[in-house]
Amino acid sequence: LVGSIIEGSQAESLGFQVGDLIIGVDTVEVKESDDFMNFMRGTFEGDEITLRVRREGRERLVRAKLGRWK
Repeated sequence: LVGSIIEGSQAESLGFQVGDLIIGVDTVEVKESDDFMNFMRGTFEGDEITLRVRREGRERLVRAKLGRWK
C-alpha cells in the first residue's frame, strides 16, 4: 500500500497516489510488503520493471525504469 508520495519523486511522475496497492511486480505476485521488498533487493539502477497497481477496484500496469535508491 502506498502510504505517501514524495513531491518530485519518480512515483509522483508515474502517477502513483496514496492508497494505491501494488499487487504485482514483473512476474511476482505481491501479497505483502515483504514480497515487494524481496523483489526489489534483486534489482539495480537502470532496470526496467512493470508494476501491477490496484486503485479503487481497477488495475493498471505501470512501467518504470529504476533510479538510485536513497
